[in-house]
Amino acid sequence: VPVRFRLTDPRSHLARAGLTDVRVVSYLAPGQLRGEAVAREVEDGVYETTTTLSRAGAWYFHVVVPSQQVKHTDLPFHSVVAVTAPTEPREPRN
Repeated sequence: VPVRFRLTDPRSHLARAGLTDVRVVSYLAPGQLRGEAVAREVEDGVYETTTTLSRAGAWYFHVVVPSQQVKHTDLPFHSVVAVTAPTEPREPRN
């Protein structure tokens, strides 16, 4: 699953381009299967990484940037709910 986000300077609101230590910390609620992935810059101030949602449930994502002293609690987190795909075809509804 791709995870893409924009980082901006809180004062000027300009894109924070050129950061090389952006990471995304992810975990399945309530704190299981914690992972960390490097995010790469794909446009000025836009960063992306990919992650695997290995189980159904609520997944939380936090951005960390050590060079800017940005900890996982400093920025708003984002969440998604992963669901298990049906294994059998469903009958069409009338």
